[in-house]
Amino acid sequence: MEKVLADDAAEIAEVRAAVTRYATAWLAGDRAAIAACYHDEFTLHYAGQNPLAGVHRGKQAAFAALAEIARRATANCWE
Repeated sequence: MEKVLADDAAEIAEVRAAVTRYATAWLAGDRAAIAACYHDEFTLHYAGQNPLAGVHRGKQAAFAALAEIARRATANCWE
């Protein structure tokens, strides 16, 4: 039982460290550090019936889709 608790504590510490890295980067506006938090095989599933909907596989493809979503959202704010 003690082994399980030790493993749980280690896993909790690892998750906490990852979330802290991401939140710190987000608050600092550090896009490079944010991007480093994602695995190279990150897959984005974007729902809906629009040109950007679908599955975007790989960090580069997922970030390209997110950048286009942000670009369109920002453009629409000023129209």
